[in-house]
Amino acid sequence: MTQLLLIRHGENEYTRSGKLAGWTPGVHLNEVGQKQAEALAERLKPAPITAIYSSPLERARETAAPLAKAKGLKIEISTGLGEVRYGHWTGKSLKRLARTKLWQVVQQHPSVMEFPEGESLWNVQARVVEAIEQIVHAHPKELVAAFSHGDIIKLAVAYYLGMPLDLFHPRLFKASAAVATLAAMGVFGAVSYLPLYLQGVRGLTASRAGMVLLFVSLAWTTGSLIAGQALNRIGYRSVAITGMALLAAGYSFFVFINSELSVIWVAASGVLIGTGMGLANLTTLVAVQNAVPQQRIGVATSTVMLFRTFGGAFAVSLMGTVLLNRMQSGLSHLPTIGLAPGLHAKLADPQNVLLPATRAEIPAELLPKMVEILGDALWCAFLTGLLLMLAGLVISFWISSSTPGATSPSDNALEFSD
Repeated sequence: MTQLLLIRHGENEYTRSGKLAGWTPGVHLNEVGQKQAEALAERLKPAPITAIYSSPLERARETAAPLAKAKGLKIEISTGLGEVRYGHWTGKSLKRLARTKLWQVVQQHPSVMEFPEGESLWNVQARVVEAIEQIVHAHPKELVAAFSHGDIIKLAVAYYLGMPLDLFHPRLFKASAAVATLAAMGVFGAVSYLPLYLQGVRGLTASRAGMVLLFVSLAWTTGSLIAGQALNRIGYRSVAITGMALLAAGYSFFVFINSELSVIWVAASGVLIGTGMGLANLTTLVAVQNAVPQQRIGVATSTVMLFRTFGGAFAVSLMGTVLLNRMQSGLSHLPTIGLAPGLHAKLADPQNVLLPATRAEIPAELLPKMVEILGDALWCAFLTGLLLMLAGLVISFWISSSTPGATSPSDNALEFSD
């Protein structure tokens, strides 16, 4: 599979002025932009890049130049990677454009927006996708760098994510979707690995471990009920922050108390995680539904639900990978003398440790060490989950502070990024 690095050009004085540069000739990188290009080349020096493509515009080519020099590669020019042709909007300030009638069109329905004497965003997306497909076809199973512009990269990412253009730009939608994804990572990660902790480290039966998951489910419902009442009083941001903070607090129990965590503390952690998910889940769902035009509510809702599914699957996979790698590292120091043939390999799967038959094969003197290895691996997995929850907490501050009944148009503003 071809890997493509989509890279935005470096800083320049023109775009810092708040104007749309578009295809304006002679827009060069400033001193900061040149340093950014040099730093990028140094950072990508070890990467096995085999080809470099760039937008025809100077600021993109100048950003690509240091990397091309370091790799000894020629910069291939691709018109499809060029900036949006803004037509009469080129060179105008965003503040001035915000007072025009067309501004509402580009804010609410960018998919139908056609800039005066310029391109439509739909056609721009089509040409950049065509350019990317041509690059991928020309470089199968290679790593390629492509230098372009902010809006062009956004349009490409929206296409490959399967997101309608009308949903990809609104700030409230993007922040809410990100928080929903990370919250789902938190709850599904906990549901997947809490039983392993309770059975493998604390020695509980499967039925008693399942009771803790019941606390998570009940707390999730309770959190949703609380969010429904709180949204109209304190707004999206406060409820989302509270939800992500509770999720982070639930994970922190495992990180800071670790193997000393009693069943009561695990249940308390589950309540915090479930409540946090309930708060964050309902808040982000209501937020995205209020961030898009009425005819897009169904698409917006299903998109967030899809992101939640992806988030849950990603968290389970990521935490599982961390868990298995740590298990492998711990088992490499475990004595094999006295172990039944094949038992050492079987212990590499933490689920096997829960089986009574497998535990019976482990010598009594090695069982505490095996439990310690599992506990340490789970600690690393929950630390990974905590870092994800903290990322979600930070992103929550980007959600609008407005309430469902008073969502501001600025919450949905399209942000041009040349």
